[in-house]
Amino acid sequence: MELLSTQLAERIVTEANAVIPEKISIMDQRGIIIAASDAACVGGFHEGAWMVLSQHLPELIVREDGRLDRVPPGLNCPIAAAGQVLGVLSVAGDYEKIADKARVIQRMAELVLSEAHRAYERLTGENVRNRYLDEWLNGDPKNIDAAFAERGRELNVDILIPRRVLACSAYHPQNAQDMAALRAIDCAEQMIERYIGCMDENNLFLRSASKLICMVTPQSDAELERIAAALQVRVEREYHLSLAIGIDDTPADYTEMHRNCVKAERALAACMRTHKWFIRKYGDLNMEVFADQVDAVTKQEYVRKIMRGFTDAEIAQQLTMLEIFYDHEGSITKTAERLFIHKNTLQYKLRRIAERTGYDPRSIRHSSLFYIAIYFYREIRDTMHN
Repeated sequence: MELLSTQLAERIVTEANAVIPEKISIMDQRGIIIAASDAACVGGFHEGAWMVLSQHLPELIVREDGRLDRVPPGLNCPIAAAGQVLGVLSVAGDYEKIADKARVIQRMAELVLSEAHRAYERLTGENVRNRYLDEWLNGDPKNIDAAFAERGRELNVDILIPRRVLACSAYHPQNAQDMAALRAIDCAEQMIERYIGCMDENNLFLRSASKLICMVTPQSDAELERIAAALQVRVEREYHLSLAIGIDDTPADYTEMHRNCVKAERALAACMRTHKWFIRKYGDLNMEVFADQVDAVTKQEYVRKIMRGFTDAEIAQQLTMLEIFYDHEGSITKTAERLFIHKNTLQYKLRRIAERTGYDPRSIRHSSLFYIAIYFYREIRDTMHN
């Protein structure tokens, strides 16, 4: 990373000139002017800066105009950060009048550069840590051994502690994707990290484009559900977003964490698939456990086979009706009320499905066929209508 970038130098000059009117220039380690109050000077060689750099001078006072090339009277002093001299600051003017101001600007510049360096170090450290965690959860399980755990200790990450996994996804209820919505999602994820991070310093986090993986020290299902419910309320109240959370089943040691991550992600996918639940445990899943292993083409073939003789539009209508029918445990009365139709009309529609498909949706034996079709259809409805 270039610690003294043109952007940072320009920022220092701008902020300093907002307080004092003197002409200021900042030079890089080659003595080239990279920012200045007088933009026409940028790109030129500054002989005074080169003298400070090459001779390791603590400062260079110039009292006579024209004594050095492109160097007006004033004070030239090094700018240091991260244990090295990064450039030179030049403040033009009568030395006795500008010396104190120049040293204040020098200190300000060094503070700005030091903070930029610390931010870079934090970002670099986070990137290395995230790559390590990603390799742990998503890499080849054969590589997760004692040597891999030792690498983690060097990053201050102890993967030997058993953990459970929560997979979280914050999203806008209306699927908004503008910058305001994306910022809200980012803020919500930061809040989740702080909330869970405060519970145990050994809790770990890994962000991806669409979800936040939380690896927490062992908690009971009830406690994790309580945490998930509290987070859901806060995200909705503070950020006006919905939050779906998938929870794994049992604590895992470091060699099995990738499996727990998959389980939590499947539970999360079950939440996102229908939006009927915002919190799902892997242990509560049924069809979802295997359905994700079936490809979209096979799912579409299955739906068309069960609903043979129906157009795509009719399939959408009939499966929507059947989903409501099964949600109400096969109750004709409750389903008819939910659909705002007469019970006889509903009975007629169900009989027609039985006649056209050869499978009676009211039959316990055949209901599982329609249940699977409904489940698959939720995932492939868009491709069926293209």
